[in-house]
Amino acid sequence: MKISIILVTKNAGKQFAELLSKLHQQEPKPLEIIVIDSGSTDGTVEIASKNGCKMYEIPPQEFHHGKTRNYGASLALGDCVVFLSQDVAPVNNFLLYKLTLPLEENQVAGVYGRQIAYPDADPIEKFFYLHFYAHAGTIRLTKADCENKNLFYVKYAFTSDACAALRKSVWEQFKFSETVLMAEDKQWALDVLTAGYTLIYEPTAEVFHSHSYPPLEKLSSDDLMTGWHKNKSVAVLVELGHWAKNILLNSSNTCLSTINVHC
Repeated sequence: MKISIILVTKNAGKQFAELLSKLHQQEPKPLEIIVIDSGSTDGTVEIASKNGCKMYEIPPQEFHHGKTRNYGASLALGDCVVFLSQDVAPVNNFLLYKLTLPLEENQVAGVYGRQIAYPDADPIEKFFYLHFYAHAGTIRLTKADCENKNLFYVKYAFTSDACAALRKSVWEQFKFSETVLMAEDKQWALDVLTAGYTLIYEPTAEVFHSHSYPPLEKLSSDDLMTGWHKNKSVAVLVELGHWAKNILLNSSNTCLSTINVHC
């Protein structure tokens, strides 16, 4: 299987060169690494170019989570498209192998890896990743799992394109929504599951990934509409909000025990 990696970037920071180095060490090696940048000023573009990436730049105002990822996928030559966030770090050199192996089954449209909070992440971040990204056991999602869409967003938050492998032929049928502000990955998951495909969560495909978010009151309206990491911070708050609402509406011993375990 030929693998195209898509990285959507803006001011990826000092760790970006290390990420690219780790991607080049992966087995199997990717066919290409495509970088779509939307206005970096910190040398991200230069780092990508020096590391052999196919570099594409778009104006910052044209960035959109779904639209920009669709653009990246349209450029891909591989039959498997791997999306990674600019700030992840593969745990080992077998990320691509573990992430793409389930795609050998024709019915599987996409595979999601396990995201682990960085050791220096704050407690809320560690709670989020520990709760939503199970550390043992492959999970298979089918059409039956998306009958309750509100519950889907809560229970299967791991359907994230921060670390995901998609079959390109399926993406060509079901592109990311270009009308939703964020959570384009969740909408894509619902679309393909509804169509009868299978999705896989593979916890042995591991990356480190977490953020230090600013207080919500510091976010301006422009940030909420166009900001890169800040959009993602709001997405995390939305996810946690749905989860909390579900607990309140469906209070049970199971839910309560979950709080006790992870808080």
